[in-house]
Amino acid sequence: MISHSGFDGTDRSREVAIRRADGTLFQRFEFIGAGALSRGVTECTAFAQDRWQIGAPLTLDAGLRLDWDSLGDRFHVAPRAGFAWLPFPKDPRTVIRGGLGVFYDKIPLNAGAFTQYQQFRVTNYAADGETVTAGPVTFANVLGGDRLDNAYSLTWNAELDREVTRGLWARAGYQNREQRNDPVIDPVDGGTPALVLSNRGSSSYKEWLFSLRYRFRRADEVTVSYVRSSAVGNLNAFELYFGNYHYPVIRTDEVGPQPFDVPDRFLVTAIANLPYGFILAPLLEIRDGFPYSLVDEEQRFVSARNRGGRFPLFASLDFTLMKKVDIKFRNRVYRTQIGVKIYNLTNHWNPRDVQNNVDSPAFGTFYNSVGRQFRGKFEIDF
Repeated sequence: MISHSGFDGTDRSREVAIRRADGTLFQRFEFIGAGALSRGVTECTAFAQDRWQIGAPLTLDAGLRLDWDSLGDRFHVAPRAGFAWLPFPKDPRTVIRGGLGVFYDKIPLNAGAFTQYQQFRVTNYAADGETVTAGPVTFANVLGGDRLDNAYSLTWNAELDREVTRGLWARAGYQNREQRNDPVIDPVDGGTPALVLSNRGSSSYKEWLFSLRYRFRRADEVTVSYVRSSAVGNLNAFELYFGNYHYPVIRTDEVGPQPFDVPDRFLVTAIANLPYGFILAPLLEIRDGFPYSLVDEEQRFVSARNRGGRFPLFASLDFTLMKKVDIKFRNRVYRTQIGVKIYNLTNHWNPRDVQNNVDSPAFGTFYNSVGRQFRGKFEIDF
């Protein structure tokens, strides 16, 4: 497969100021340059896969993917394999599955256009908010090694499935993903100040899964699962600072819990087919809150990043109620579903923001919870 994509646009930012608790100016960020962005990429992909049935108890899958893109300008070979094994052929209720593979990510187009972004110009001020102590210093946008490469991961998993009784299945599994070549931003304020984008980042994700699934009647079922996980990696991720919303305060990179790290997660899902074509799908999610960092009035990290605390326990009970409706249009019948989704039925307090500035009178206050919401849904099955 060969594909080409590209974009053209303008990215401009306004001046940003950091002020101390007494109102005096500490730091000013200005953005220099036109911010005209233009980048394209051509990608070539080939994939081969085969399956072998070795007797009754063992099935093997193996594949090989070959990728090349014009941004990284390197060929990448990504093998992967999987298996399904019946350890007791005379009792097929127990299945052991697993897989191992290398997976390459695409280089984001906006990362390829990094050198075209506006440059940061930073000025520091003394305690009076007027006397310049450093700067203005302009940071050039630089690619480490003059090029980018594709991030990749080595991922493997293993799981055990067992039909405990008629209609009741149990599952236990483990997944491990080691990511390398993640794009990260480093501020360098030495002889030649620069924001350096490089592939020196890495991350690690580990997950234990335990679940029970009970199916009753023909298509109705309830699944209860618990996940214990850990996500750690470099925190100056490119998309954090140059994603849909830019973040201008770029400090020294650290390794710590990822912003989406959730050690414990409990989930209950169900689907029930009701009379007259109605479908009810409740979902209950209870999990740990995301981690956050502590900063002072000068927006400097007070302690290790993403170790300042966690948001409160997240809990949400959602319901989706749909009605199957057949719509006839131009001598053709379309199967549709029309209904409503209720989010956070109990109106549980699930804040999305926190005042993490230790010098603020409101330090430690949580804000911006999403309360009970109703949304209409319309789906067409093709």
